[in-house]
Amino acid sequence: MPMAALTAELSRSSATTTSDSRAARPASRRLDRLDIIQLGTGSWHFPASLPTHRRYVLAAYVLRGALRVGHGDHGLSLSQGQFTTVWSGTAARLEVGDSAEVLLVRIPEVMAGEYAPAFRAVDCRPVDADRGTAGLVGHLLRGLAADAGELHPENPVRLAQHIVGLLALLCADETRAAPLDERAAALRAAKEYIEENLNYPELTSDRVARAQNMSTRTLHRLFEAEGLTIAGWIRARRLEHCRAELVDPQMRTIPVSGIGSRWGLWDPAHFSRLFKAAFGVSPRAYRTKHLGHRCDEACRPAMAAGV
Repeated sequence: MPMAALTAELSRSSATTTSDSRAARPASRRLDRLDIIQLGTGSWHFPASLPTHRRYVLAAYVLRGALRVGHGDHGLSLSQGQFTTVWSGTAARLEVGDSAEVLLVRIPEVMAGEYAPAFRAVDCRPVDADRGTAGLVGHLLRGLAADAGELHPENPVRLAQHIVGLLALLCADETRAAPLDERAAALRAAKEYIEENLNYPELTSDRVARAQNMSTRTLHRLFEAEGLTIAGWIRARRLEHCRAELVDPQMRTIPVSGIGSRWGLWDPAHFSRLFKAAFGVSPRAYRTKHLGHRCDEACRPAMAAGV
């Protein structure tokens, strides 16, 4: 079989099959920014994705059969009912066994947000998802596999956020007994502080460092070790929250500029430039595209005002 893109939706991640003649085209669908993919028997390659704005985590759940994961220097075998995560900073190969089926949820790193440490904690580690909290999330994943084509939620952004939160809960429960190393704990605390203070326009690296009782230089090093910058992370998280609220039908009466200011982006022109650079269109065009006819009389006064 020639090298081919996994799906048109996933062309940016460049997931490809090998020459394995057993591999069948995967089934996939998009839920907000999540890609929900079902892989059958075959060998699937995910090249590394290093640019920050393109990085993602793959949450992999074995619906039946066996899965072999190769990720950098790590490798593991999973059986039915087990779960793991794979980060895109290193190339990965997924070998799906005969008559096996695997569900993948592809989560952009910026959407993982404050949950990123939980996902990283189980990177290429097997998690049993058949009892307790993990069993509840396992049931959710089986439901996603069975009914993905029937999902037509009124608010796909909220549903996607809840799915990410439940997957993170599974990971957090699995690693709760294992203490984070000092650097990982410091980075998590800094990200949590940032998340709680995104609405402050004066949120800077110096402010974050003071709140964490460390030097700004040390804080920069923590983020650089993850391939991130502090300013870039703050900007990305603000824009992700703005994007989610722009397509939330319950917030359609709030002017675009009002949504920007809720997340520390008080200058409408600056907000519009940042948003367009990240998503390719202006905030207002993004809202109109995704809400469509639902952006009705309730939001026309805001649009008429040019916001």
